[in-house]
Amino acid sequence: MELIKKENKETITSLELVEQINLFRDKEGNRAKLQHKTLLEIIRDEFSEEIGEQKILPSSYKNSQNKEQPMFVLTYSQAKQVLVRESKAVRKAVIKYLEELENKLRYNLPQNYTEALRQLLTQVESNQKLIAKIEEDRPRVSFAETIEKSSDSILVRELSKILANENIHIGQNKLYSLLREWGYIFQNSTEPTQKAVQQGLFKINERVIKSVKGDILSRTTMVTGKGQVFLLDKIKRMGLN
Repeated sequence: MELIKKENKETITSLELVEQINLFRDKEGNRAKLQHKTLLEIIRDEFSEEIGEQKILPSSYKNSQNKEQPMFVLTYSQAKQVLVRESKAVRKAVIKYLEELENKLRYNLPQNYTEALRQLLTQVESNQKLIAKIEEDRPRVSFAETIEKSSDSILVRELSKILANENIHIGQNKLYSLLREWGYIFQNSTEPTQKAVQQGLFKINERVIKSVKGDILSRTTMVTGKGQVFLLDKIKRMGLN
């Protein structure tokens, strides 16, 4: 069974990684096929802190029905970390594959003047596209930096209004449904999960309300500045509207 060859690059997607894991699981012959959605759960659990700090950003791809589906883009080192949950045989085989990709990338140097010139022109073109992208993203980056540096937290309802200003019309109820689906809000509740609070995406505001029946503790879910930026970026990447 041959390894699946990929282009020279410094990262691997969760789709490519699950493909390799299943290649060697099949060769091992005693383990079930790993579903991509299960691998995504493993990555979210393994790198919850990095994802919360946006050191690892969610990405997406289009499936055979042309629908946007979530995935992650990992460095080779991160991919190896995910493999600790695999059997020894599968882990060693996939790590060997990743190391071959790393070596190929490390030694992929131009062999002659023409190849060197071609690589230089490709790099110049890539830099020009990057500069254009930076200029295109400047207003959004400025907007995101302003929110992130702000100490103000807002209601989920107010976040849905911010999304509407970005031409993302999903409404408060659908937004809550998405937050529950992603594990940021408890099911059948409006309160954030411990993970979401630890990541700095949400917080709970508590206040005591005086009433004739006695003091009542009111708990309100608030989206932090960091949470606003993170969720805006996540929703945009997933193409939700």
